[in-house]
Amino acid sequence: MADDRNPINDNPINDIPINDDLERRIIEAGSPLQDTGTLNFRTTRRRNEEVQESADVVRQNHSEEEAARGVRERRIGRKTSGDRKPLKRKRTGQTKRTGTAGTKAAGASRRPGAGTKKKASGRKKGILQELSDRIRLKAAAGQKKSAGEESRGTNAASNRGSESGNRQDSRKAAKKAALAARHARVKQLRMLLMIIGALVAVLLIIAAVKAIHKHGSAARAGKAAGGTSETELDTVAITGNEVLHLSFPRLTMTAGTAASAPDTMSVTEFNELLADLYDRGFVLVDIRSLTEKDEDGTYRIHEVEVPQGKTPLVISQHGLSYAPEDKDSGYATGIELTEDGTLTNLYLDAGGGTRTASCDVITCVDDFIAEHPDFSYNDARGIIALSGEGSVLGYADGTSAECQNVINKMFEEGWLFASGTSGGISYGSEMSMFESDARLWQDTFTEAVGPTEIILLPDGADIANRSPYTTANQKYRLLTEQGFRYYCIDDEASMNWMQTGNAFVRQSMHEVDSYEQYLALMDNGLEAFVKARDAERLAAQTYKPPAEQSEIGKNNSDGLGNTNEDRYQEAGDEYDEEGNLQVEHESAI
Repeated sequence: MADDRNPINDNPINDIPINDDLERRIIEAGSPLQDTGTLNFRTTRRRNEEVQESADVVRQNHSEEEAARGVRERRIGRKTSGDRKPLKRKRTGQTKRTGTAGTKAAGASRRPGAGTKKKASGRKKGILQELSDRIRLKAAAGQKKSAGEESRGTNAASNRGSESGNRQDSRKAAKKAALAARHARVKQLRMLLMIIGALVAVLLIIAAVKAIHKHGSAARAGKAAGGTSETELDTVAITGNEVLHLSFPRLTMTAGTAASAPDTMSVTEFNELLADLYDRGFVLVDIRSLTEKDEDGTYRIHEVEVPQGKTPLVISQHGLSYAPEDKDSGYATGIELTEDGTLTNLYLDAGGGTRTASCDVITCVDDFIAEHPDFSYNDARGIIALSGEGSVLGYADGTSAECQNVINKMFEEGWLFASGTSGGISYGSEMSMFESDARLWQDTFTEAVGPTEIILLPDGADIANRSPYTTANQKYRLLTEQGFRYYCIDDEASMNWMQTGNAFVRQSMHEVDSYEQYLALMDNGLEAFVKARDAERLAAQTYKPPAEQSEIGKNNSDGLGNTNEDRYQEAGDEYDEEGNLQVEHESAI
């Protein structure tokens, strides 16, 4: 029957009994019991061979030691048998005597010795077998432990790798989700910014259009409201009710005097007037800089600062109308924008040809400021009160590109537009006439120049007495609804006067129709000015150029070249609460 034992057990030395010392020596000789918990990379077969070789060597040495120990014990046993006293022998010849004298004894003792050896051999074989089994079991245990540790390590590594992979996948998914959310927020923000930008652009365009029509330009309107944005270091503050307001008519193309052409002012005379104002230290300011408005809409008189030694001045032109019927009467027939971007007037020469030149208030002031920039404070110009029907600044269509180019240029320079009434009538008239004219002016000019806050009331008339305007006044209510806030009245009662209240500013002005009237006002005061103006108006009513003398009395009610429409009210007239004129007297000249 085949032996199922490991070949390592076939060695006779496997029967050597294993004790602690032998096991220790086997381990020290390189047995795998030395470190069974360490995983190495040798094959099991190689490992078993190494264990077999180490065990064989140890067992062989141990067998030899046991055999030598048995010989010594037998020798000691023979010498001590029979209680004989041990003999002292010499080294020389001891072996020989022992061999000759004890031949039989040696022969006789060979069989028992053989039996002893045989028993020892069996005992050795059992020891080696046990040693081999122990070694094999320990090696198997070490291998199993190593395999278990390797498996656990592999499983742990696999688990750690799986856990790390899961965490990494989770982080990637979270990062991807955060990135997608961020992209969505950025996209929403961009869309919101685009919508806001579009709305802002629309609002800016609307505001710009309104600013162009209403104030000329936002920057210049801000300067006018502030009054001190470009002031010099040495300035003087003057309250708004101390500021003089002069209003001029259309200028004639021919030079003349009050005697030859009373109640008129030529281009030459107006240029001399501007030079005289400059020499007197006057500087042009915006009418809106004279007051400030509270949050509730109430206007209050404001201080305007001008350079030291200068006096603020407001100028205007009343009743400007380039009507077609005036093309051959010696006045400018229109205004246009030149190729180099400046404003110029159109007029007819003696031969009937159209020519251009600076021959009215707007262009003459522009030319003078170009030579004397310090005559304009914070880029102020003046007020142009439009009047008439059927045309705007000489253009049949006020919304045409040519007319709008002129209007925009005037806004850019600092000119302000105002109502001069449509028919140049007194707004002290009855309510129906007043309302008709006010609505006609809106229909004629608002679409072209936009809404305006300023109105110049002609003929020395007002819509009420000197008491502050109230909503009980129908005329005031209508004008307020149309957007008017600044009311300029031709006043003979005071040189400078201003009244403010809720939603209105009222200022006195002086219509200076000739150079002689101007000199009377500036040199001799308001009383002299009123006398000079009354005298010139009386002369103007009876004066006719030589070519028209034959027409005197034609279609006139008084035989003096005047119709009933030539009557005017004086500044002292009184008005009721409805704004209607309470006529104390009329002057028919």
